[in-house]
Amino acid sequence: MAIETLNVPWVRAHRRKISFKTDVDGEYTVHEQRNALWTNPRRSWTLSFEKCPEDMAAIHAFFIARRGKWGSFHWKYDAHDKYGRPTGGDDVTYLVRFDTDDLDENVQSGYSTFDLPIVEVVTE
Repeated sequence: MAIETLNVPWVRAHRRKISFKTDVDGEYTVHEQRNALWTNPRRSWTLSFEKCPEDMAAIHAFFIARRGKWGSFHWKYDAHDKYGRPTGGDDVTYLVRFDTDDLDENVQSGYSTFDLPIVEVVTE
């Protein structure tokens, strides 16, 4: 099965984070031992959407098809938005998954805004 790509445009990607995982064990010896559990960093972002009803239907269908954070997908961190403004992105396509099982949105007068956290899938 081919991995799909999130093609619904996002307003901004914010709260970027780069993480490593290190295990520190000092229980059995006087000197603490450090072990790198991940050799590569894991990146995460929060995507903000402000969408019309058609785009919201596309996000709902995509989220349901992934079953929340269960399924992975491709996402391109565009360097510029649809208006040509810089986003801070690197134009790299990442393998990611949603970092939540809940699609929580705020609907006011038919216009919807919401944030969706995504996390890079580390495949080592």
